[in-house]
Amino acid sequence: MTDVHADKIRTFTRLRPSYSIKLTTIVPARPVIIGAGTSALIQAKTLLDDGFRAVLIVSSADRVGGVWARGPHGGIYPSLLTNSAWGNFEFSTKPMPKDDLTETDGRIRAETVSDYLQDFYETYLEGKLDVQCVA
Repeated sequence: MTDVHADKIRTFTRLRPSYSIKLTTIVPARPVIIGAGTSALIQAKTLLDDGFRAVLIVSSADRVGGVWARGPHGGIYPSLLTNSAWGNFEFSTKPMPKDDLTETDGRIRAETVSDYLQDFYETYLEGKLDVQCVA
């Protein structure tokens, strides 16, 4: 067993009046991530890349993306732009698509971020972890 997964070991001790028995059992860790936004998606990918198999994302929304999600739980509207210029917002494993930036002064449209995060989820995470919506 590697030191990386040493935190998965729990030691249980059961005491009896005349003796004690120490049982060591390996209990698989199940990381739980609250929210399904940008940070949650990269955390989930990192945990899966590090060998965890039972990652759970709990979110109030029915779609990934956090504040960048479309729909009733998301916070985007058609003319919304990011505060970041193109090239400053992307994951190292997936380049951000380059929209027509002439109308936006080089900033990224919110719809592009929403689609990017959904595509990141579908490419790297879908079917590999549990996502639960708790509205």
